[in-house]
Amino acid sequence: MYIRINKVKQIEKPRGKDTQITHIGLYKDDWTHIKFIAHDQKILDKLMETKIDITVMELDWLLKEHEIEKILPKEPNLFWELENPFKT
Repeated sequence: MYIRINKVKQIEKPRGKDTQITHIGLYKDDWTHIKFIAHDQKILDKLMETKIDITVMELDWLLKEHEIEKILPKEPNLFWELENPFKT
């Protein structure tokens, strides 16, 4: 089983938008909806601590070029050992 956020409501604020979760659903592994569940603190904590994998390509419309450079791995320095002969 798993839970999924089903509906959200965005509320305009002077400095952007707040997002409010309105419905959380409980599902079987075959995507069959079982029921909507209460917004219990344990459920909210689980949602907040869950890692959500995402790729740069899915976010490129949201990120600036310098932010993307921070995310991408740096090129390895192949001459590091020559520059640092005291490597332990």
